[in-house]
Amino acid sequence: LLDQSKLNALGASSLLLGGARTIDGEATRIDTIASQVVVKNSGVADTAQTLVGPELMLTAKDEVKIEAGSRIEAVGDAFARKVLLNGDGAFLSVAAGAPAVVTRKDASSPSTQGDLVLAEGATVAGQALIFDATRNNSLAGIVELGTLQADKTRNGGFVTIGAGRINI
Repeated sequence: LLDQSKLNALGASSLLLGGARTIDGEATRIDTIASQVVVKNSGVADTAQTLVGPELMLTAKDEVKIEAGSRIEAVGDAFARKVLLNGDGAFLSVAAGAPAVVTRKDASSPSTQGDLVLAEGATVAGQALIFDATRNNSLAGIVELGTLQADKTRNGGFVTIGAGRINI
Protein backbone atom coordinates (compact mmCIF):
# COMPACT_ATOMS: atom_id res chain seq x y z
CA LEU A 1 0.00 0.00 0.00
CA LEU A 2 1.18 3.47 -0.88
CA ASP A 3 0.00 6.63 0.86
CA GLN A 4 -1.04 9.22 -1.75
CA SER A 5 -0.21 12.09 0.64
CA LYS A 6 3.42 10.90 0.61
CA LEU A 7 3.36 10.47 -3.16
CA ASN A 8 1.93 13.98 -3.53
CA ALA A 9 4.61 15.34 -1.18
CA LEU A 10 7.33 14.13 -3.56
CA GLY A 11 6.38 16.98 -5.89
CA ALA A 12 7.34 14.85 -8.89
CA SER A 13 6.60 16.24 -12.34
CA SER A 14 5.74 12.70 -13.45
CA LEU A 15 4.70 9.69 -11.37
CA LEU A 16 4.59 6.13 -12.75
CA LEU A 17 3.02 3.37 -10.65
CA GLY A 18 3.25 -0.29 -11.65
CA GLY A 19 6.14 -0.11 -14.06
CA ALA A 20 9.59 1.15 -14.90
CA ARG A 21 10.39 3.71 -17.54
CA THR A 22 13.35 4.05 -19.85
CA ILE A 23 13.98 6.99 -22.14
CA ASP A 24 14.66 5.62 -25.62
CA GLY A 25 15.47 8.55 -27.91
CA GLU A 26 12.34 10.70 -28.08
CA ALA A 27 10.14 7.96 -26.62
CA THR A 28 9.45 6.74 -23.11
CA ARG A 29 9.38 2.93 -22.92
CA ILE A 30 7.30 1.64 -20.03
CA ASP A 31 7.86 -1.92 -18.85
CA THR A 32 4.87 -3.10 -16.85
CA ILE A 33 5.89 -4.90 -13.66
CA ALA A 34 2.79 -4.95 -11.42
CA SER A 35 -0.04 -7.38 -11.92
CA GLN A 36 -2.52 -4.96 -10.33
CA VAL A 37 -2.58 -1.26 -9.39
CA VAL A 38 -5.55 -0.07 -7.32
CA VAL A 39 -6.21 3.52 -6.26
CA LYS A 40 -8.31 3.71 -3.13
CA ASN A 41 -8.59 7.13 -1.55
CA SER A 42 -11.43 9.38 -0.42
CA GLY A 43 -10.54 12.19 -2.83
CA VAL A 44 -14.12 12.66 -4.08
CA ALA A 45 -15.33 13.55 -0.56
CA ASP A 46 -12.08 15.20 0.61
CA THR A 47 -9.89 16.81 -2.07
CA ALA A 48 -6.92 16.68 0.34
CA GLN A 49 -6.99 12.90 -0.22
CA THR A 50 -6.73 13.19 -4.04
CA LEU A 51 -3.73 11.67 -5.84
CA VAL A 52 -2.45 14.73 -7.70
CA GLY A 53 0.43 15.73 -9.97
CA PRO A 54 1.25 17.14 -13.41
CA GLU A 55 1.46 13.65 -14.95
CA LEU A 56 0.20 10.44 -13.35
CA MET A 57 0.64 7.11 -15.12
CA LEU A 58 -0.57 3.73 -13.84
CA THR A 59 0.18 0.42 -15.53
CA ALA A 60 -0.52 -3.23 -14.69
CA LYS A 61 -0.58 -6.57 -16.47
CA ASP A 62 -3.99 -7.66 -15.14
CA GLU A 63 -5.86 -4.62 -13.82
CA VAL A 64 -5.66 -0.89 -13.16
CA LYS A 65 -8.61 0.10 -10.97
CA ILE A 66 -9.78 3.41 -9.54
CA GLU A 67 -12.18 2.46 -6.76
CA ALA A 68 -15.44 4.21 -5.89
CA GLY A 69 -14.89 7.46 -3.98
CA SER A 70 -11.33 7.80 -5.26
CA ARG A 71 -10.00 10.75 -7.24
CA ILE A 72 -6.92 11.24 -9.44
CA GLU A 73 -6.26 14.74 -10.78
CA ALA A 74 -3.60 16.26 -13.01
CA VAL A 75 -2.64 19.84 -12.15
CA GLY A 76 0.42 21.85 -13.10
CA ASP A 77 2.31 21.49 -16.35
CA ALA A 78 3.21 18.28 -18.17
CA PHE A 79 4.88 17.87 -21.54
CA ALA A 80 3.68 15.61 -24.33
CA ARG A 81 5.52 12.34 -24.71
CA LYS A 82 5.60 9.26 -26.90
CA VAL A 83 4.87 6.18 -24.78
CA LEU A 84 5.86 2.68 -25.87
CA LEU A 85 4.09 -0.24 -24.16
CA ASN A 86 4.77 -3.91 -24.77
CA GLY A 87 2.39 -6.86 -24.38
CA ASP A 88 -0.99 -7.14 -22.70
CA GLY A 89 -2.04 -4.88 -19.86
CA ALA A 90 -3.83 -1.74 -18.75
CA PHE A 91 -2.45 1.80 -18.82
CA LEU A 92 -3.95 5.03 -17.48
CA SER A 93 -2.38 8.42 -18.09
CA VAL A 94 -3.73 11.60 -16.49
CA ALA A 95 -1.81 14.71 -17.53
CA ALA A 96 -2.02 18.48 -17.27
CA GLY A 97 -0.66 19.14 -20.75
CA ALA A 98 -0.70 17.96 -24.32
CA PRO A 99 -1.71 14.34 -24.88
CA ALA A 100 0.81 11.53 -25.07
CA VAL A 101 0.99 9.30 -28.12
CA VAL A 102 0.75 5.66 -27.01
CA THR A 103 1.96 2.71 -29.05
CA ARG A 104 1.43 -0.84 -27.79
CA LYS A 105 3.32 -3.73 -29.39
CA ASP A 106 2.96 -7.50 -29.10
CA ALA A 107 -0.48 -7.55 -27.48
CA SER A 108 -2.27 -10.88 -27.91
CA SER A 109 -5.60 -11.11 -29.67
CA PRO A 110 -7.92 -11.83 -28.08
CA SER A 111 -6.31 -10.75 -24.85
CA THR A 112 -6.95 -12.65 -21.64
CA GLN A 113 -5.69 -9.86 -19.39
CA GLY A 114 -5.50 -6.08 -19.22
CA ASP A 115 -8.57 -4.47 -17.63
CA LEU A 116 -8.90 -0.78 -16.78
CA VAL A 117 -11.74 0.00 -14.36
CA LEU A 118 -12.97 3.47 -13.40
CA ALA A 119 -15.58 2.44 -10.83
CA GLU A 120 -18.88 4.21 -10.41
CA GLY A 121 -18.29 7.09 -7.98
CA ALA A 122 -14.59 7.43 -8.88
CA THR A 123 -13.21 10.52 -10.64
CA VAL A 124 -10.32 11.09 -13.04
CA ALA A 125 -9.56 14.73 -13.97
CA GLY A 126 -7.01 16.23 -16.35
CA GLN A 127 -6.33 17.98 -19.63
CA ALA A 128 -5.15 14.83 -21.42
CA LEU A 129 -6.52 11.41 -20.43
CA ILE A 130 -5.58 8.01 -21.84
CA PHE A 131 -7.54 4.88 -20.95
CA ASP A 132 -5.76 1.95 -22.64
CA ALA A 133 -6.48 -1.72 -21.96
CA THR A 134 -5.87 -4.82 -24.02
CA ARG A 135 -9.00 -6.60 -22.74
CA ASN A 136 -11.68 -4.37 -21.16
CA ASN A 137 -12.09 -0.68 -20.48
CA SER A 138 -14.94 -0.02 -18.04
CA LEU A 139 -15.56 3.68 -17.43
CA ALA A 140 -18.49 3.91 -15.02
CA GLY A 141 -17.04 6.83 -13.04
CA ILE A 142 -16.71 10.55 -13.68
CA VAL A 143 -14.28 11.93 -16.26
CA GLU A 144 -13.47 15.64 -15.84
CA LEU A 145 -11.73 16.63 -19.04
CA GLY A 146 -9.86 19.85 -19.81
CA THR A 147 -7.55 22.51 -18.47
CA LEU A 148 -8.33 23.57 -14.90
CA GLN A 149 -9.68 27.13 -14.83
CA ALA A 150 -9.56 29.67 -12.00
CA ASP A 151 -13.21 28.94 -11.14
CA LYS A 152 -12.35 25.18 -10.78
CA THR A 153 -14.16 24.22 -14.00
CA ARG A 154 -12.34 22.51 -16.89
CA ASN A 155 -12.16 23.62 -20.50
CA GLY A 156 -11.02 21.76 -23.65
CA GLY A 157 -8.88 18.67 -23.37
CA PHE A 158 -8.01 15.38 -25.03
CA VAL A 159 -9.18 11.85 -24.33
CA THR A 160 -8.01 8.56 -25.84
CA ILE A 161 -9.77 5.26 -25.18
CA GLY A 162 -8.48 1.96 -26.47
CA ALA A 163 -9.40 -1.64 -25.64
CA GLY A 164 -10.69 -4.89 -27.00
CA ARG A 165 -13.98 -3.96 -25.32
CA ILE A 166 -15.12 -0.55 -24.04
CA ASN A 167 -17.99 -0.02 -21.54
CA ILE A 168 -19.08 3.54 -20.82
